[in-house]
Amino acid sequence: MSAVTDLLSKSGASGVLCCDSNGLCLGVSGNFGNESCENSGRFTRLVRLASQLQGAKGGGESQAADGGESKQEGESPAGETEAGNKKTTSKKRSAGPIVTIETDRGKILVKEHDSLTVVMRMD
Repeated sequence: MSAVTDLLSKSGASGVLCCDSNGLCLGVSGNFGNESCENSGRFTRLVRLASQLQGAKGGGESQAADGGESKQEGESPAGETEAGNKKTTSKKRSAGPIVTIETDRGKILVKEHDSLTVVMRMD
């Protein structure tokens, strides 16, 4: 059972689509229509634009232009902090938005997690 099919069975969604950070469709299952993979890049772009809006409105930590990572006081530009003689890398990410598209035919939820965009159709 693939991860997309597993998510579909556990979530109660009627369709699930997963795409990578470039918008390439990695998998689709359930009721998403024939053009779902053609639109996967649009979903990725949409959730990224929403992330920029969230940062501009002060919702959460300030986000850097290089992908939403925030720096804490005492960190180097690479996100490394010194702990004794060791350098540890810390990447804090905000939760990020869930974009909801609601029509008379149902709802579509779009969420970016790590470098993947997950799209769920709720009918």
